[in-house]
Amino acid sequence: MCSKDIDLFQHFINEYYPALRHDEWLVDKKVLRISSKLPSFIKDKLPKDIESFVFVLFIQKNSNKQNPIVIYLLLDHQECVPYAIEMIQEEVVYH
Repeated sequence: MCSKDIDLFQHFINEYYPALRHDEWLVDKKVLRISSKLPSFIKDKLPKDIESFVFVLFIQKNSNKQNPIVIYLLLDHQECVPYAIEMIQEEVVYH
């Protein structure tokens, strides 16, 4: 049985960053193709033999922080197999 992306995200937060458990998050989900435009920090985490994957982005929804926490989750097409989950803190530009 497949885990939903939000379940994987919640498990990650609960296990490694419980202080973030009650934060609100903006969520964006896309199916992306492997291409030369894909940043290397993402491409390096994916299996070499796939053509596309599901990319789920969680951005900390907290207006008083200049550099919100960003968590990205890379999954297979059925959203069953997590290829990677990473947490970074960077300046995010909303558009």
